[in-house]
Parts: sequence; structure tokens; C-alpha cells
Amino acid sequence: PNAIITIERKELYSIYYYNIEYTRYLMKHDHQASLNLLKTARGQIDAVIRMTEDERYCVDIANQIEATSALLKKANLQILKNHIETCVKESLTDGTYEEKTKEIIDILQKYM
Repeated sequence: PNAIITIERKELYSIYYYNIEYTRYLMKHDHQASLNLLKTARGQIDAVIRMTEDERYCVDIANQIEATSALLKKANLQILKNHIETCVKESLTDGTYEEKTKEIIDILQKYM
């Protein structure tokens, strides 16, 4: 085959294309902060469900829903930040910049 991908180290990979070696560093995603936010939001959703089942005061339920929504927005922003810092940054060198830019614009349009 003309293209062979080999993993040399976890963060480094090489592509051999027509016997020419192209070596690049993989951009790693750090989703731990986002994962923590999502797990907290999951806990809050469970609490909102219990509050609703227990017929708690409507405003208290609404406040908890808003707090959960804020956590989800924060997690989403963190995921997008990581995407820009890794995938979009890498796209500047691998020729997929236009595709990655369009993805970001499509997501931002949903917020506006």
C-alpha cells in the first residue's frame, strides 16, 4: 500500500505516503474538566427529578434547572475550546482548515 500509518509514541505518529515520511504530533484533548461538569449536571438533573416528584416549590425547581443548564453550557464551551486548541489548530497544517472552520461556525450559529 502507498499509505501506512505507524504509531511510534502515544503523541507522535508517522504517515508514509509514497515512501515519504510525514511525522506529526497528535493534539491531545483534555476533557476531564468537561467530564466533571457533565457528571455534576447529571447529579443536578437527578435532584430536579426528585424535586419534581416530591412536588417541591416550582421556583426552586426552575432555579435548579437553570443551574443545570449553566453547567451544560460551561461544559460545551470547554469542549469547543479544546476543539479549537487541538483539532482546529492542527487543521492549519493538514489542509482541513476550511472544514474545521465551517464546523465551528455551524455550532456558533446555533447559539445566536
